[in-house]
Amino acid sequence: MPKSTFEVFDMYGPCSPSAAARTSPMKMPSPHDILRLDQLRVKALQARFKSNSTTNKNDSRFQDTKDVAHLLVEFSNSNHAITIGLGTPPQIQTLIFDIGSDITWSNGLNSDSLQIISCDSPSCHFLPQHTCETFKNLENTCFYNIGYGYGPNSKGALIRGILTIQQTGDMFQFLFGCATEVSSQMLMNLNANGVLGLGKDPISFVSQTEDIYNGIFSYCFPSSPSSTGFLKLGPRDYPDNMRFTPLIASLSYPSFYFINIISISVGHVQLSINLLDLRFPGTVIDSGTVVSRLPLNVYITMRNEFHRQMTNYGYQTAQSPHHFFDTCYNDIHEFFIPP
Repeated sequence: MPKSTFEVFDMYGPCSPSAAARTSPMKMPSPHDILRLDQLRVKALQARFKSNSTTNKNDSRFQDTKDVAHLLVEFSNSNHAITIGLGTPPQIQTLIFDIGSDITWSNGLNSDSLQIISCDSPSCHFLPQHTCETFKNLENTCFYNIGYGYGPNSKGALIRGILTIQQTGDMFQFLFGCATEVSSQMLMNLNANGVLGLGKDPISFVSQTEDIYNGIFSYCFPSSPSSTGFLKLGPRDYPDNMRFTPLIASLSYPSFYFINIISISVGHVQLSINLLDLRFPGTVIDSGTVVSRLPLNVYITMRNEFHRQMTNYGYQTAQSPHHFFDTCYNDIHEFFIPP
């Protein structure tokens, strides 16, 4: 089975393709901005869960989704990207890496060498939703609309062309979006062209390359802005003693990747929690979310036990500089992490 590898880089670091053209270092987002965007990302994911099931509408875990932002990549705090070739000859595109998105799209393409997909094409129906519009003077063109909550955040024509993986030279036919409208200041600030969708819908990169790589991929993000990581496609390439947590498929939410949490401990204390609170819709693995989140009942139980142990260590609570957090402590110069 073939294997391919992308280099994953931090868009703010010196390994970014745009680094050479900069006259000064890019300004990293502040902690406040990171947390604010992270909250928008989570609300966007909640909105997708809520829209997929009428049973969620009265569930407190899916409330407060009305303030979902009108920006796509602002839903992702990921600064991590890859470069890929789209079209013939390859047009090198810098795409944000996102396992929470399905369609791959770019706003930096010359579409003259690419096949425009019509609304009558079976390929158009790979999209969860589409419209029929005019593109390049061609009526009845299949248009994708990516939106969370209200309003599209990336909109454009569905096209087919050759995708090229630069590092290996692998080439194959691929469906992707040629964006005509993008609402993302962050995307422009990062000098990125679009998004690489690694979700599980039929239109995603993973699904479209399943015959080649068997739907298998693994990734490692850079440990610092000045280093690089990888996105590997294809069969395993890791030590035999490496341990894994199985991913859980969901028929209700087939586009997402889930894990099954069976217990939570703080220090040596296993929490008494209702596992049903963790099993619907499940625990999502998402590359664009920075802060892990739990259902409210589970979080309160964990927070209270954490606070009890911190109090026993003699630490005093402090007001959080960010309203996202409610468990902060003063004057921590040394901290013992329980095994």
